[in-house]
Amino acid sequence: MDLIGKNGKIDGILAAQVLLDGGVFFFKPGELYYDGTYHQVKGMQANTTAMRDFPGIFDKMDTLAPELVNLMVYIEKNTMFRVKLEDLGEEIREFLQNEDMTGMTFLYLFKWHLLALNRNVDGITVSMETRVYTGIPDAKKKVRELVEMLVGYNGTDPKSVAIKVVEVDEHGNEVKRAEEEETPVPAEAPAPMEAPSTAQHEEIESSDTTQVASIVETAVSDSGAMDPVAEPMQTTAASPVAVAAATPAAALPAEFSSYADDVKPKLQKVADGWTQYLEEFKKELSTIRFTGFSDPKIKEMRDKIADKQEDFGGDLEEILEDLYDHIDELDDKGVPEDVMKSVLDLERDCYAELTNLRVEFDNIGAVEYRISRRCSRKHEQWEDVYRKLPSVLKAAEEERKNQARKEVEDEINEIRAQINLMVKNYNDAKAVVEYAQKQLESSKGNFEEDRKKLVARGEAAVGAVDQRIRENNMRIEEMEVENKKLEDELKDASGFALGRKKTIRDTIEYNMSFINKYRDVGQNLEAERQQVADEWNRKLHDLVGDTDKLKHEITENMGKMKQLEQSVAAEKQSLLQKEAELSKM
Repeated sequence: MDLIGKNGKIDGILAAQVLLDGGVFFFKPGELYYDGTYHQVKGMQANTTAMRDFPGIFDKMDTLAPELVNLMVYIEKNTMFRVKLEDLGEEIREFLQNEDMTGMTFLYLFKWHLLALNRNVDGITVSMETRVYTGIPDAKKKVRELVEMLVGYNGTDPKSVAIKVVEVDEHGNEVKRAEEEETPVPAEAPAPMEAPSTAQHEEIESSDTTQVASIVETAVSDSGAMDPVAEPMQTTAASPVAVAAATPAAALPAEFSSYADDVKPKLQKVADGWTQYLEEFKKELSTIRFTGFSDPKIKEMRDKIADKQEDFGGDLEEILEDLYDHIDELDDKGVPEDVMKSVLDLERDCYAELTNLRVEFDNIGAVEYRISRRCSRKHEQWEDVYRKLPSVLKAAEEERKNQARKEVEDEINEIRAQINLMVKNYNDAKAVVEYAQKQLESSKGNFEEDRKKLVARGEAAVGAVDQRIRENNMRIEEMEVENKKLEDELKDASGFALGRKKTIRDTIEYNMSFINKYRDVGQNLEAERQQVADEWNRKLHDLVGDTDKLKHEITENMGKMKQLEQSVAAEKQSLLQKEAELSKM
């Protein structure tokens, strides 16, 4: 299932069927909000459970989410879908959260299954539940307009598709009304729809949802253009289809309505031509090796794009200048504010197309079309009128308030995040203290006994070495005594034979060799004694050190807990102040 067409735009019909009616995307309370003039999107949720029914959707979520928002903004700009709250049926008000209906919320009726689409060989059949028919003025006409916009969003000509609108009851059975003409039933009947209930307003639990990361707050300005916080493209070209929806004919005087219908295809043709040329230019540019700005080939490319800009810009200026003449005529007639706003919406979109004749590629720099003074001057004149329209001023003020509220809400969320982090750190420190206390308590009864055992075993080990040292010293003493006797005997042996004297001397030397050996052994035993003593002292130190370490951990983390308690209390006070500030806004 490929929801994105070759032109990069989402398939409007599939978007309504899969992403909305299929329940893949939805909005939590406050994420689709009304500023008094337009509905705005500041967040979106993805239902991971519903995605299982549409393989491949999950991998494309980051692309589909912003494209769905673009589609909703495109629908939002059509003033035909704006209906005041008091003109809506009671049940429809409930689904629209007691707000005025605009393009976005009208499209969102697919989410509540009040509208459903079926694409078949004969065209498209849209099922409209009776509550829509009875609760929205000119519902059938609005539904047809909506489907035509969905069909045409990614470039398909709505006139090439047969569209049939049928009314169904809560069980999905078609309802016939006497005042309507009989029309043949399509080859494939529309799928029955379940009757929505108030319970459907409760969205999917968080366990089955995923916050769409790629969706940032997207505002619809008074001109109907979208203000996304998104990475700018290298080539900026306003959507020609978006311009086509800017001024529905129903809101304008007959003579201007006819003119607007004539302008839209011209404007779209120019915009499509510019987009196509840029694509061709990029392909050609990709074959050129950049060697410097003085390269003749680079200069040739810059001149070429500049010439094309001038051609397209001239066509757009011609449309604009003619449009300004019509606006002047309408202004002289003193048309109502809503009519003038619709007319100026078209002017803003036309002027935007003109200013978007800009290209910026690596190694080429920017080439920008110079707008004629007349167009710039007239645009500023009517832009000033636009900004001073009461509805625009009201919307701007509401947007300012919304922005102020959002800033406070962001601060509140940040404080709450800080509190949550501090509470986590507090619980971590508390866990360390509790574990150390348990370890300390469990070792407390055995500590003194273990210490005594270690001391006794250490003393015994050192004593054993001492005994060996004493025995070795005794051997040395014994042999030294024997040598002393032999030396005395040798002094008195003047009458002895030479052989006897030699024997005595050999014995003395033999004994001295053993005495030296025992002395070496004694030195080794002294070193062994020191090593044994050090080993048992280390074991005793480790036993005491474990206890000291546990005591240090307890002291350190209890201090951390106390500091975190104070910080949490301070942050909670700040939170109360911010919540009080928010409640007054």
